[in-house]
Amino acid sequence: MYIDVEGIAVDEEAIEIRVINYGNQIIPEDLPHVFDMFYTGDKARNHEVSQRSGLGLFIAQNIAEQHEGTIDVESDAIKTTFRVQLPVRNQDI
Repeated sequence: MYIDVEGIAVDEEAIEIRVINYGNQIIPEDLPHVFDMFYTGDKARNHEVSQRSGLGLFIAQNIAEQHEGTIDVESDAIKTTFRVQLPVRNQDI
């Protein structure tokens, strides 16, 4: 599994950060739910303790939204790409 991180200026008002994972695909049925609280995509109905809480992407989405940004995901057989767009704020320090 390999991961790339890219940062680009979308325009003068927004930046985009991409995290690209060249590992396992997120199946299309799971994509609409990956940002839901406690969603792990684990269909197994056993009672074993899991290392996944299903909170990470939910928290990431909330952080992006608190900064008036967005986060989304695309996944195929080659890669999964998470994109975070955030507004650029020019502040005098």
